[in-house]
Amino acid sequence: DSNNNSNNDEDRHEFMVALWKKYVLCYEALEMEVEVHLIDQIWPTVLELCNAAAANNSTATTTTTATSSTMPNMTWEWISSLLSRVLLTENPSIRKWALFRFVTGDAGIAITATPTPTPLTTDTQTTSNICDNDNTNDDDKDDNDDDDGKSQNKGRGKRSKKKQPKKKKKSKKSSAPVVLEPAPLTLVAPSFVLNVMLPCYDSLGLSVGTGLQMARKSDGQIVSENVTPPFVQFLIQYIRSLDPFSLSDFISHILSPKIILHSLRTKTIVLLFNCIDQSYNNNDDTTTTTTCANKVYISPSTLETAAQCFHTLYLGNVVFKFRQKLCKSLAFLLAHSTTI
Repeated sequence: DSNNNSNNDEDRHEFMVALWKKYVLCYEALEMEVEVHLIDQIWPTVLELCNAAAANNSTATTTTTATSSTMPNMTWEWISSLLSRVLLTENPSIRKWALFRFVTGDAGIAITATPTPTPLTTDTQTTSNICDNDNTNDDDKDDNDDDDGKSQNKGRGKRSKKKQPKKKKKSKKSSAPVVLEPAPLTLVAPSFVLNVMLPCYDSLGLSVGTGLQMARKSDGQIVSENVTPPFVQFLIQYIRSLDPFSLSDFISHILSPKIILHSLRTKTIVLLFNCIDQSYNNNDDTTTTTTCANKVYISPSTLETAAQCFHTLYLGNVVFKFRQKLCKSLAFLLAHSTTI
C-alpha cells in the first residue's frame, strides 16, 4: 500500500509539473504574441487547464497546500489571471477574438446546460487494422515470390532458392484521443464577468466593433460572425447557473454606481439588464428551459443607491429609447426581488 501511495504521489507530481509548464507557456504566448492566429493556438491548452480546475473543485483536494514535493492545484484564480491578460489586452482585435472564443465554448467553459466532451486530439484512427492489412499483403507477396522462384529454378537442383521464413511486422498500438469535458459555468467567478468580460465587450463598441470574419470549421468557408449574440446567451446561461446567494451578490454589484454610471456605456448596461430579464423567461433562443425561479434578495440600501443611479441616467444625456428600456428592466427586476 505504501508503494502504491508513493507511486500515485509521483504520478500526480509529474502531472502537475506538466500542467504548470503548459500554463507558463500559455502566459508567455499571450505576453509576446500579437497575431490572432497565434493566440488561437492556446485554446486547446486552456481547455486542459479549465478541466483540471473543475476537477479540483469537485474533489476534496482543493485544500492541498504547496510544499517542496507537491505542486499547487490549478484553480479558477490562476485561469482568470491568464484569461484577463488576453481579454484586457491593448490590442482590440485580439480582445474581440478572445471574447468570441470564450463565449462560444472554445476556451474550456461549457456554455450549454449539458457540456459536450471535446477531443484533445483529432487523430482518432487506430493503426492496428492497417498494420494487419500490411502484414497480409507482405505475406501474399512473399508467397508469390516463392512460387515464381520455384517455377524459375525448377530442374536446377542445388541452385534453387531456399524459402525464407516469413517476418511478422509488429502492429502499432492504437492511440485513442483523450476526451476532455469543458468546465461548467459555475467555475467562472462573478467578479470575472463584471470586471473583465463586461469591460472587454464594452470597449469593442468604441474601437473595432463586434463583427468578425472567420473560417467555418466544417468546410473552411469564410463567414461573418458577431460577438454580441453568443455574449448575450453566455450572460443568460451564467445568470441562470448562479445559486441564490451568488445571484444576489451579482445583482447587487450590477446595481452599484460603478457599473451603472462609471464603467460601462449605456448601450452595454441596457444589454446587461435585458439579459437579466431573459434569464427569468423562456423567450430566448436557447434550448434549455431552466430559468431563475427564486426571487433575488436586494438590500434596501442597494435599492436606494440603484434608484439614484437610474435617476441620474434618466436626467443625463441618454437617448429616450434607452431610458424606456432601463426603466422597464428595473421594474421587472423589482418585481422578481425581495428585501426580506
